[in-house]
Amino acid sequence: MDIKIRVARFPDYLKQFSCIGPSCQDNCCIGWDVDIDKKTYYRYQKVEDAGLKGLFKKCVQRNNEAYSDEVDFAKVKLLKNKKCPFLNEENLCKIQAKMGETYLSNVCATYPRFTNQVDDVYEHSATVSCPEAARLILMNRKGLEFYEEEEKPGARFMIMYQVDTRISGQNVMVTYLHEIRKFSISVLQNREYAMGERLLLLGYFFSDLQKLTNKNKEIDVPALIKDCTEKIKLKKFENSMEDLPVNIPEQMDILMELADKLNVYDEIDSERFINFTEEFRSGIFGAKSIVKKNPEKNYSDGYRLYFEPFMKKHGHILENYLVNYVFSNLFPAGESQKPFEAYSLLVARYALIKYYLIGIAASRRSLSEKLAVEFIQVFSKAVEHHKTFLESIPSHLKKKKCSTLSDMAILLKN
Repeated sequence: MDIKIRVARFPDYLKQFSCIGPSCQDNCCIGWDVDIDKKTYYRYQKVEDAGLKGLFKKCVQRNNEAYSDEVDFAKVKLLKNKKCPFLNEENLCKIQAKMGETYLSNVCATYPRFTNQVDDVYEHSATVSCPEAARLILMNRKGLEFYEEEEKPGARFMIMYQVDTRISGQNVMVTYLHEIRKFSISVLQNREYAMGERLLLLGYFFSDLQKLTNKNKEIDVPALIKDCTEKIKLKKFENSMEDLPVNIPEQMDILMELADKLNVYDEIDSERFINFTEEFRSGIFGAKSIVKKNPEKNYSDGYRLYFEPFMKKHGHILENYLVNYVFSNLFPAGESQKPFEAYSLLVARYALIKYYLIGIAASRRSLSEKLAVEFIQVFSKAVEHHKTFLESIPSHLKKKKCSTLSDMAILLKN
């Protein structure tokens, strides 16, 4: 029988990744919902192992709000401490230990890997919510590189997004996904500019892309990409970061309200994220017993003394975070139907990470590569699995009247 060969596209770190198991400082089976796909659910009903049979009956329940049979047909009922009941004393999976990896659900078997299908190509990547993946992704000083190669079927994966750019009449961000994403990654990896400047340059492009979309002139997108590429190369954009005013009070107001939507103490199960939040608040606003005066000055000093020098040495960390997001989430088509809104979501992620790191650094009076990677991993885990946070960002930005590039620049300029 002929074995069909398919094309895979992936970032360089993926070939190095493997789960480090009990050595991991976090655990992907604690604090998160554990989804069970339909095939695995019915497979569990037939298991005869005495130790597992009762657990399956007691702890695996049908999900009445499932959105996909391939993902969340059923759910595991977690213990009171948000721990998966199938973990043993060493926090290793009893199902895998007794039945083998093939008995894991689709989610458990594939995390932290993501797969998207773009046209006929399968794109594989990983999420930084996994500590080992975060280390490989974020600490890559050279920057992420992408490869294509042929692969044989057999590897297990779930398709998160599936698009075909060749079908006519689609959203401009799908039709020109390859071109827009390639351009976006090239801008984010352009180290002639600081990260805030790169995001501003990307904003000029998305602002014009939104205008073309509003006028039904999508056919002009390739020309827009060519024009913006040339302007960036020759540094011919009218306004640079230096020309923009700094508005720390408004930046803090926008980000403070956005961070509040995480509802950390009620909706985040991660003790590490809660600890980071308290460090952040201590650095900017002071501890509960000793309230600091002038939080805006504390924030500005934290940026100047710690965050800005750190970014000059370790800017690759946030660069790699954003580039991995762009690739993994099919940016700009993955989270929005509007070009400038998709861009705003990207900026909001960057600005919120910056906001937290400034406060944490002000509290510790230092900011290291290890600390930044650890926080971004914990932040990503908290945000990706929050039930409402990501969906709330567009409405929050609209409420705060962040609808233009000059509004987004407030979040970028310190």
